[in-house]
Amino acid sequence: GIRESHPELFEIYGRVSLTGHPEEFEVYLESLGFWFSISAYSTEKACFVAVFDNITERKRAEEEHARLSRAVEQAAESIMITDPDGTIIYVNPAFEWVTGYSREEVVGQNPRLLKSGRQDAAFYREMWNTLTRGEVWTGRFINRRKDGTLFEEEAVISPIRNGDGKVVNYVAAKRDVTQEVALEAQLRQAQKMEAVGTLAGGIAHDFNNLLTTIIGFAQLALMEEGVSPLVREYIARIPEQGKRAAQLISQLLTFSRKAITEKQPMSLTPLVKETVKMLERTLPENVAIQLNAPGEVAQVNADPTQMQQVIMNLCINASHAMPCGGEMTVRIEDVTLDEAYCRKYVYARPGRHVCLSVRDTGMGMTPEVQARIFEPFFTTKGVGEGTGLGLAVVYGIVKGHEGHTNVYSEVGKGSEFKVYLPAMNVGTTLVVAPEKESSPGGMETLLLVEDDPTVLATGRAMLERLGYTVLTAADGEEALGVYRARRGEVALVLTDMVMPRMGGEELYEALVEVEPGVKVALMSGYSLKQDLSDLWAKGLKGFVQKPLDLYQLGKVVRQALDE
Repeated sequence: GIRESHPELFEIYGRVSLTGHPEEFEVYLESLGFWFSISAYSTEKACFVAVFDNITERKRAEEEHARLSRAVEQAAESIMITDPDGTIIYVNPAFEWVTGYSREEVVGQNPRLLKSGRQDAAFYREMWNTLTRGEVWTGRFINRRKDGTLFEEEAVISPIRNGDGKVVNYVAAKRDVTQEVALEAQLRQAQKMEAVGTLAGGIAHDFNNLLTTIIGFAQLALMEEGVSPLVREYIARIPEQGKRAAQLISQLLTFSRKAITEKQPMSLTPLVKETVKMLERTLPENVAIQLNAPGEVAQVNADPTQMQQVIMNLCINASHAMPCGGEMTVRIEDVTLDEAYCRKYVYARPGRHVCLSVRDTGMGMTPEVQARIFEPFFTTKGVGEGTGLGLAVVYGIVKGHEGHTNVYSEVGKGSEFKVYLPAMNVGTTLVVAPEKESSPGGMETLLLVEDDPTVLATGRAMLERLGYTVLTAADGEEALGVYRARRGEVALVLTDMVMPRMGGEELYEALVEVEPGVKVALMSGYSLKQDLSDLWAKGLKGFVQKPLDLYQLGKVVRQALDE
């Protein structure tokens, strides 16, 4: 019966028979595998009449349309449909989310309401020429959201034709690539900076060798008798300026990450005064610097080179904020951060701090800019005018010193950056090397190993001036041969780290194989003291930082010999 073979029809029969009214149904008859539109009624003679119309194709088309609509509505990409004249007739929710415009605000409008002005008329002319030829256009727009912020999107715009081949619509599928483009730019910048860092490290190494000769022979000249006072005064300036150059090289090494952070108890006041004095000679004349630095502030545990970089970066940043001139105030003071302050700034710690502040009377910053100033590569300067690394470096250094940085700024009223560094315990003293010190000498025989001939000659002359007998070698392999031949005479091997054929570390390992009790000190143009922990544990006796200084060299050699 119909109840068993077509339960759907039996249900319809029951409903029509019950009401007596004609009805229309759309039913999928599973037994037949088709959709039908059914007009059914019952006659006065209790006859059931049903007229069937196969609508399977229409239902499939409707389901396909519904599926497509759901996909477009839920797509992550912005979808925009226009008529042939470019008037918007549909946008999906992703478009609303990306642009900030609601569907009601843009339907009936032209896509030009998103224009930012960053692309010229030729750009849009080329796009429309492509589309009017019936071709697909792909490219990137820099558009403006409803709130005024810019964003970049990648778009594919396709003409849609009717059955006669006439273009009746355009469909644009667009993807917001703002973040992606920014990351690509940061990656390129990071790769460039990595290459620059590698280059800087190489230059620093070679430059320290040159400075060794300049400083070393100048110091030796000062030790000669018969030099007139005027000539002595001239010569005395050479090692002084050479050491300033060495400080610049130290900054290059910090930048290239070939320098180890060397923290020490220090007062920031002398460093601030020295840096401000140097900046007064280099900043524009229309920028005045006021320094407020009391004689006594608490000491901090800090790396002097990195602290100078912080001071310089903050001051240069303040100067750039005043292109038409203004006043910069640099202040250093002791402060105590209380619990209320630390609740306001969760990254702060309560207790005694030293606060370094740099205030300018420049352009100031909007809250949006303030939120991003410490991001690497973020800059408000034009292309080619800045790397966007200055404040990022400040942030990184201060964080590495367990401190924090705050900024206060209003547009048109200037900015103030404050760096807080934890103060050291009361009673900690700063050890300062005297300006001039005598260097202890000796009469032992030393083996000096250095591949740079000028550094080798300088080092030999320094050590001989201190009274030592000096054997030399140009690399590790030659040094190993010399040591094997004259090991009974050599009291200390002083070797460079980076050499062809066999470097300093390999030479040390080989010397220990020959003579377990051998005394070795290393020299390097890099700051590697903390990288040599394994060799210190094995008995390394000393480390000399290039450029070689007569007094420091003599001190390290004597300590190594006497240990």
